[in-house]
Amino acid sequence: MNPERSIRVNFSAAANEDSSSAANPTRVKDGTTSNETTNQVKPISDTATDASRVAVPPLGTMLPVRTLGAFYTLRSETLVRMQLTRDVSGRGWSLSRGTEIYGEVRGSDYEVGRAYVQLIGFVDSETNRLVRLQGNLLGSDGTHGLRGRKHTIGGGWSRALRTAGAGALDALSAISGGIGRRPVRIGDVYGYGASHASSPLLAEINGMTYRNNRAGFVEVPANSAGYVFVMQMPREAESVDALANLSPTNLERISNAASPRVGNAQLSDEQVAMLMTTGTPEQIRLALPRLSPEMRRVAQSVLASSGK
Repeated sequence: MNPERSIRVNFSAAANEDSSSAANPTRVKDGTTSNETTNQVKPISDTATDASRVAVPPLGTMLPVRTLGAFYTLRSETLVRMQLTRDVSGRGWSLSRGTEIYGEVRGSDYEVGRAYVQLIGFVDSETNRLVRLQGNLLGSDGTHGLRGRKHTIGGGWSRALRTAGAGALDALSAISGGIGRRPVRIGDVYGYGASHASSPLLAEINGMTYRNNRAGFVEVPANSAGYVFVMQMPREAESVDALANLSPTNLERISNAASPRVGNAQLSDEQVAMLMTTGTPEQIRLALPRLSPEMRRVAQSVLASSGK
């Protein structure tokens, strides 16, 4: 059975949704509206104080979780939203079923179809803030990483990345050599051997795997079951600190694979994944204005090579 499948996205509808969401403020439960003020963010000092009062699971705790929504391993910084599937407690701490837990993609192993996720923390029900907690995500079989569907990027994209990607494939090849071959070093923001992006383009695809002249990524579907293995607290990292100051509503939005990427690029991970696997020349052409300048150059090279 072929583990790969196509990804279908309506670019016209997505564009309309993006325009609508930009023009209309976010509606919250009490009927009021706001663009970015849902669940007002507390000052950093207050957040740190709240977090320090929350009892967290100790080293070695296993927390049963499921993913809330699909995610793709295109980028190593992709936020992953999960939910605790049963009540869990220990000496001096407890987490109730339904607690939201967040992690970040740290890469994938295309050969075995696994996505590697590092835990960031959980949303405390009393303070409504993200409490930092570090660990790894295991599959339902207890093996490192979650199983997913393997996707190979189209041949035109591979060729374009080699010619117009400014060394992106060479960097991905170096990153892939360490993925899944060693444990996560807590405190290493770019775990699993992934290095800081050396270019804006690499920052958009640094979660992909490139081996044996094949580039690909893994899609993990919604409701995938697994376990969070709690590890020691890390030294503070900028990305984690920044996320700790976001409201749960914004965390949910950022972790949605169908939401537009933050920054210059306006396509979602879902749409980029579709373009790079099954996108037609016409779909690629329609998406050009919504790609970052770096990805646009690669996409234009794809179109040039196709002669359309």
